Amino acid sequence: MWPLARSLTKLLPGNIPVEAISRAKAAIEAMGSGRAPEPWLFPETWDRRHEGKKAVLFAGCVAEHANPRWKEAARRVLAGLGVEVLPDPGFTCCGCTLGHAGAPAAQAAMQQHNIEAWRSAGRPLMVVFCATCRCGLRAYARKDLGLSMDELPLWRENLVSLAELLGDTTFEIGQAAPPAVRYHRPCHGAGGNQDLDFLRRAMGPRLVFNENETPCCGFGGLTKLTSPELSEAVAGHALAIYAPRPGDQIVTGCSGCVTQLRAAAPDDIRVGHWLELLG
Repeated sequence: MWPLARSLTKLLPGNIPVEAISRAKAAIEAMGSGRAPEPWLFPETWDRRHEGKKAVLFAGCVAEHANPRWKEAARRVLAGLGVEVLPDPGFTCCGCTLGHAGAPAAQAAMQQHNIEAWRSAGRPLMVVFCATCRCGLRAYARKDLGLSMDELPLWRENLVSLAELLGDTTFEIGQAAPPAVRYHRPCHGAGGNQDLDFLRRAMGPRLVFNENETPCCGFGGLTKLTSPELSEAVAGHALAIYAPRPGDQIVTGCSGCVTQLRAAAPDDIRVGHWLELLG
């Protein structure tokens, strides 16, 4: 729904009379790359331990429909790692947010579609870079969706984070690097903190993260549309906790969090997915 709304917002004036849609317009536009950080992490040496493996990329709804640069960047990373990217087998939405919205039948249909797509590709590695997608896809193994006893462990093992695959890849810090980078950990889907571990290795002391300060961004699926005042208040609370200084950046690995924080942040603070930092 959100990527579709982003396409529609290009046709709408800035003073939309429907308050909820008008207030959500900034978040919808934030799905694009217009306010993305400039790349400043440049790979020097690639970790090639997965060289020769075959993988399919599960890009997620935002990267598929609203911000294809993420998908392009992920493909470049996998090529650098020596991983062969197979053609898209026809994945659809992971279905995570449909479950939150109380639509289990529609969610199950999407989940089974994705399982069949993975099977049709030969059950390869399935690489994700959105924390919400990873969370949603991992949950398939805990449901009766038709995965056989042999497939269940393979599904778990072959669902991998792109950040995890980067391993010991080293990076050169470019001139566009900000003084500090605040890492936003998603409320759900952080899993084993692969994104955080990768960013700590790549950025060193430039990365700022406090385990005791992990606020919600306030996006919450359709909360942005159904309760925009609450959503904006939560986003403001998160930014107050992070207290970024002019020139700082906020990065995360969740497409919803990027959308929310990018729309709420002041103009002198850049917010993005960590993929957008890679040159």
